[in-house]
Amino acid sequence: MEDPEAFVDGLRVSDSDIRVHKDEMNSFLGSDLARVLHDVGAECIVLAGMVAHLCVLSTYFCAIDLGFTPFILEGGTAATDDANVERVEAICRTVSLDRLSAAR
Repeated sequence: MEDPEAFVDGLRVSDSDIRVHKDEMNSFLGSDLARVLHDVGAECIVLAGMVAHLCVLSTYFCAIDLGFTPFILEGGTAATDDANVERVEAICRTVSLDRLSAAR
């Protein structure tokens, strides 16, 4: 995406932010995401994104396979049908934005 700030209200990207480009549904497949996360010492990851039942879910399960502890951000995914978001949140570990903010 050329301008991620235009896509999400309130998102501000700085030059120091790490960017990983993905072409597949699973964000790890064909990208350097796993290496980047390992390089910064990440153990847990919080996922948000489009097409919850395909892209986000495939990334979630791949993260487990790669040794990460993934969480889905409650209300942080979208799908063609709201029921798909509800199903993904029902079968995955989730975390709220409030809980993440309190953990800082």
